[in-house]
Amino acid sequence: MGFFDSLVNYNFKKDESGNYIFYPWGVLGNGRVLPDKEMENRVRDFVRGSLIISLISLPVILIICVTIGWVYDFVFLLGIIAWYHLKIRTLLAACLISHDKLTLKKSYTDFANLINKKILWLLLILSIISLPSGVLMFIQGTTSYDKLMGAIAFIFCIIWTFVVGYMIKTKRT
Repeated sequence: MGFFDSLVNYNFKKDESGNYIFYPWGVLGNGRVLPDKEMENRVRDFVRGSLIISLISLPVILIICVTIGWVYDFVFLLGIIAWYHLKIRTLLAACLISHDKLTLKKSYTDFANLINKKILWLLLILSIISLPSGVLMFIQGTTSYDKLMGAIAFIFCIIWTFVVGYMIKTKRT
């Protein structure tokens, strides 16, 4: 199984009846019951393709940020999200809504199982190393925008540190 297949599996769960439930927005929304193997394969193919497109878009996002500004990245990202939303909504139109929720705990545990433990440790170290940069941006910022970005960076790094630490803990057990 390849890397993208592992990421695709992250959004699927089997219910008590043995049906696959697909969560198009992960823990942020309801799942859809996939009625048969054909629909499951179509959804998996679409999600795999959209992940590949998202990965290919990263250099475009960086180029937009550096050349014309980060605000335009939001327009680009909203376009990608809108495309995904419209396509997945059309694809799943005939599928029943599942009342089975994907929990954050299960989501983190499943994601931790997808990633090598060394990668998780690297992510933890990088997030800890990044913490002081947010503090420095906040303290040395000359504008309110600089201070806001520093505070957001610090909060994000703190949250990410705890999330990755939790994933490492679940990987051990």
